[in-house]
Amino acid sequence: MENFIASLASTILGGITLTILFFTFKEKIFPPPNVSGFWTLTTTTTKSDYNPYKGLVIKYDSILWREGLLVKGSIEKKYERSQKGETEHQGKNRRRGYVEGYIEKNYLKNDSLVLHVTLNDFGRESTYFFKFYFKNPSLAQGVFHSMTAAQSGHAELAKDKTESTK
Repeated sequence: MENFIASLASTILGGITLTILFFTFKEKIFPPPNVSGFWTLTTTTTKSDYNPYKGLVIKYDSILWREGLLVKGSIEKKYERSQKGETEHQGKNRRRGYVEGYIEKNYLKNDSLVLHVTLNDFGRESTYFFKFYFKNPSLAQGVFHSMTAAQSGHAELAKDKTESTK
């Protein structure tokens, strides 16, 4: 009976110790990226069914916040450069959208961020899928896909410089 009690006590103590270690590693040593704040999202189209979109660069202002590993936010198109020239979207010409996503926590490689953006873009709703990998706390790079003219290409999410110094 004494051996059973000693064995049970050591198992419980070991379980508690492992739980504390896992929690410490997950929350303190390898916390999820802090995506809350103001970000600039830049897309560069490399493939599209519509040739004028190839090489298209669009910049968005976005505000993101994290709830656990879920990410939510809003986004506004502010600039685009196409074969037709450059356009600044200001005031009533800014196009607003919504962001939903999540953080993929990776312990052996960089964390990733998956975002779904729905944008009300000049009379039609556009849908975008993004997958980013964090290079540092204020920069994530990756790819995007859009249902608008089957676009895809490179995407970059950069935290505002004043935000990243706080």
